[in-house]
Amino acid sequence: IFKANYLAVERFMIKKCFIVLVILVLPVLVFSQQADKITDIIESDLFTCGQAAYICSTFLDENTESFSYEQAMNWVIEKNLLKTDKDFSMPITVAELSGLCMKTWNIPGGLFYKLTNSNRYAYKEMRALGFVSIFDDPSKNINGASALNVIYKCMELGR
Repeated sequence: IFKANYLAVERFMIKKCFIVLVILVLPVLVFSQQADKITDIIESDLFTCGQAAYICSTFLDENTESFSYEQAMNWVIEKNLLKTDKDFSMPITVAELSGLCMKTWNIPGGLFYKLTNSNRYAYKEMRALGFVSIFDDPSKNINGASALNVIYKCMELGR
Protein backbone atom coordinates (compact mmCIF):
# COMPACT_ATOMS: atom_id res chain seq x y z
CA ILE A 1 0.00 0.00 0.00
CA PHE A 2 2.84 2.36 0.86
CA LYS A 3 4.50 1.76 -2.54
CA ALA A 4 1.22 2.36 -4.41
CA ASN A 5 0.69 5.67 -2.58
CA TYR A 6 4.29 6.64 -3.27
CA LEU A 7 3.81 6.01 -7.02
CA ALA A 8 0.58 8.01 -7.05
CA VAL A 9 2.28 10.92 -5.30
CA GLU A 10 5.23 10.66 -7.68
CA ARG A 11 2.92 10.79 -10.73
CA PHE A 12 1.09 13.75 -9.25
CA MET A 13 4.38 15.59 -8.67
CA ILE A 14 5.55 14.88 -12.22
CA LYS A 15 2.26 16.23 -13.61
CA LYS A 16 2.50 19.27 -11.37
CA CYS A 17 6.09 19.98 -12.46
CA PHE A 18 5.13 19.59 -16.11
CA ILE A 19 2.22 22.02 -15.75
CA VAL A 20 4.43 24.57 -13.97
CA LEU A 21 7.05 24.20 -16.72
CA VAL A 22 4.44 24.79 -19.44
CA ILE A 23 3.10 27.84 -17.60
CA LEU A 24 6.61 29.29 -17.35
CA VAL A 25 7.66 28.57 -20.95
CA LEU A 26 4.42 29.53 -22.72
CA PRO A 27 4.67 33.32 -22.15
CA VAL A 28 8.23 33.31 -23.47
CA LEU A 29 7.06 31.69 -26.69
CA VAL A 30 4.02 33.96 -27.02
CA PHE A 31 5.85 37.25 -26.45
CA SER A 32 9.07 36.44 -28.30
CA GLN A 33 7.80 37.94 -31.58
CA GLN A 34 7.20 41.34 -30.00
CA ALA A 35 10.64 41.29 -28.39
CA ASP A 36 12.20 40.53 -31.77
CA LYS A 37 10.44 43.54 -33.29
CA ILE A 38 11.58 45.82 -30.48
CA THR A 39 15.15 44.56 -30.86
CA ASP A 40 14.99 45.26 -34.60
CA ILE A 41 13.69 48.76 -33.88
CA ILE A 42 16.45 49.53 -31.38
CA GLU A 43 19.14 48.36 -33.78
CA SER A 44 17.73 50.17 -36.83
CA ASP A 45 19.52 53.22 -38.20
CA LEU A 46 16.27 54.64 -39.58
CA PHE A 47 12.96 54.41 -37.74
CA THR A 48 10.29 53.67 -40.35
CA CYS A 49 6.65 54.69 -40.57
CA GLY A 50 5.65 51.04 -40.16
CA GLN A 51 7.69 50.64 -36.98
CA ALA A 52 6.17 53.80 -35.50
CA ALA A 53 2.70 52.62 -36.46
CA TYR A 54 3.37 49.20 -34.89
CA ILE A 55 4.40 50.71 -31.53
CA CYS A 56 1.42 53.06 -31.43
CA SER A 57 -1.10 50.44 -32.56
CA THR A 58 0.04 47.90 -29.97
CA PHE A 59 -0.24 50.55 -27.27
CA LEU A 60 -3.80 51.42 -28.26
CA ASP A 61 -5.05 47.90 -29.03
CA GLU A 62 -3.50 44.65 -27.80
CA ASN A 63 -5.12 42.78 -30.69
CA THR A 64 -2.67 44.43 -33.10
CA GLU A 65 0.45 42.77 -31.65
CA SER A 66 0.49 40.18 -34.41
CA PHE A 67 0.27 42.83 -37.15
CA SER A 68 3.04 43.32 -39.65
CA TYR A 69 4.43 46.83 -40.05
CA GLU A 70 2.28 47.30 -43.16
CA GLN A 71 -0.91 46.20 -41.37
CA ALA A 72 -0.09 48.46 -38.41
CA MET A 73 0.46 51.39 -40.78
CA ASN A 74 -2.93 50.80 -42.41
CA TRP A 75 -4.58 50.53 -38.96
CA VAL A 76 -3.03 53.81 -37.78
CA ILE A 77 -4.04 55.63 -40.98
CA GLU A 78 -7.57 54.22 -40.63
CA LYS A 79 -7.75 55.64 -37.07
CA ASN A 80 -6.60 59.07 -38.40
CA LEU A 81 -3.51 59.09 -36.22
CA LEU A 82 -1.11 59.51 -39.13
CA LYS A 83 -1.75 61.32 -42.37
CA THR A 84 0.91 60.42 -44.87
CA ASP A 85 1.32 59.14 -48.37
CA LYS A 86 4.54 57.36 -47.42
CA ASP A 87 5.05 53.64 -47.67
CA PHE A 88 5.40 51.70 -44.39
CA SER A 89 9.07 51.00 -45.14
CA MET A 90 10.03 54.67 -45.57
CA PRO A 91 11.75 56.54 -42.72
CA ILE A 92 9.66 58.78 -40.51
CA THR A 93 10.74 62.32 -39.71
CA VAL A 94 10.98 63.80 -36.24
CA ALA A 95 7.96 66.04 -36.96
CA GLU A 96 5.82 63.11 -38.18
CA LEU A 97 6.78 61.05 -35.12
CA SER A 98 5.89 64.01 -32.90
CA GLY A 99 2.47 64.32 -34.51
CA LEU A 100 1.82 60.59 -34.19
CA CYS A 101 2.84 60.60 -30.53
CA MET A 102 0.72 63.64 -29.72
CA LYS A 103 -2.36 61.93 -31.17
CA THR A 104 -1.64 58.48 -29.76
CA TRP A 105 -1.08 59.61 -26.18
CA ASN A 106 -3.53 62.54 -26.26
CA ILE A 107 -0.88 65.07 -25.32
CA PRO A 108 -2.45 68.54 -25.31
CA GLY A 109 -0.51 70.90 -27.50
CA GLY A 110 -0.21 74.64 -27.66
CA LEU A 111 -2.65 77.01 -29.33
CA PHE A 112 -1.33 76.60 -32.87
CA TYR A 113 -1.26 72.79 -32.55
CA LYS A 114 -4.87 72.80 -31.42
CA LEU A 115 -5.86 75.05 -34.33
CA THR A 116 -3.93 73.28 -37.08
CA ASN A 117 -3.22 69.77 -35.79
CA SER A 118 0.03 70.10 -37.73
CA ASN A 119 3.14 67.95 -37.29
CA ARG A 120 5.20 71.14 -37.28
CA TYR A 121 3.50 72.41 -34.12
CA ALA A 122 3.52 68.93 -32.60
CA TYR A 123 7.30 68.97 -33.06
CA LYS A 124 7.51 72.39 -31.40
CA GLU A 125 5.48 71.07 -28.45
CA MET A 126 7.72 68.00 -28.14
CA ARG A 127 10.77 70.24 -28.23
CA ALA A 128 9.26 72.49 -25.52
CA LEU A 129 8.56 69.43 -23.35
CA GLY A 130 12.15 68.27 -23.82
CA PHE A 131 11.16 65.05 -25.59
CA VAL A 132 13.23 65.84 -28.69
CA SER A 133 16.51 67.71 -28.84
CA ILE A 134 16.45 71.41 -29.60
CA PHE A 135 19.10 70.65 -32.22
CA ASP A 136 16.92 68.18 -34.14
CA ASP A 137 15.66 69.32 -37.50
CA PRO A 138 11.93 68.48 -37.85
CA SER A 139 12.51 67.09 -41.35
CA LYS A 140 15.38 64.87 -40.17
CA ASN A 141 14.98 61.12 -40.01
CA ILE A 142 15.37 59.51 -36.58
CA ASN A 143 17.01 56.25 -35.52
CA GLY A 144 15.21 53.50 -33.64
CA ALA A 145 16.74 54.01 -30.19
CA SER A 146 16.07 57.78 -30.22
CA ALA A 147 12.52 57.21 -31.43
CA LEU A 148 11.84 54.75 -28.61
CA ASN A 149 13.15 57.32 -26.12
CA VAL A 150 10.64 59.88 -27.43
CA ILE A 151 7.84 57.30 -27.33
CA TYR A 152 8.76 56.28 -23.77
CA LYS A 153 8.59 59.91 -22.61
CA CYS A 154 5.20 60.26 -24.28
CA MET A 155 3.96 57.11 -22.53
CA GLU A 156 4.98 58.56 -19.18
CA LEU A 157 3.18 61.84 -19.84
CA GLY A 158 0.09 60.67 -21.71
CA ARG A 159 -2.85 58.52 -20.70
